[in-house]
Amino acid sequence: MARKKIEDIKAVEESAVIEEPIAEVVKEVVELKPVVEKDKYKVFEYGEEIGEFFEDDKEIKSFQGENLIELEKLKIDWSIPFNDFDLLLYNLGSLGQHYRSWTQYRIQNGLSPLDPPIKNMIQYYRVAINELDYSDEEVIVAVHKFRYSFLLCD
Repeated sequence: MARKKIEDIKAVEESAVIEEPIAEVVKEVVELKPVVEKDKYKVFEYGEEIGEFFEDDKEIKSFQGENLIELEKLKIDWSIPFNDFDLLLYNLGSLGQHYRSWTQYRIQNGLSPLDPPIKNMIQYYRVAINELDYSDEEVIVAVHKFRYSFLLCD
């Protein structure tokens, strides 16, 4: 069987005669620069779309800078310790209205002298969203609606 196949292949090779001259193949080397796709974002100001911008546009960098300034301000504001009224409100809820201070609450209820678990807004939100391992920045980003928001375009 194998001999028959080899003979058939030889017969085909002999009958295939190229009568036309083979055209000279010219290869042109073209140097291609890699095309870097830039992401495009829809930008919203307080929820209303204000335009579409590429990731490296000056405008989008400006919007991000505004959000960073807002983040830094909130980090400072939300880190301010609560006064006595707020300590009771954020730690005890409506029960806090029956006391004048955290110390009075502890003494009146026979509790050990412990600091309140929630001392400022960042700690309050950290507990509220149940993410105790979040950094201050992550807490703020999770709960605060910034002036500018960004949505990646398709």
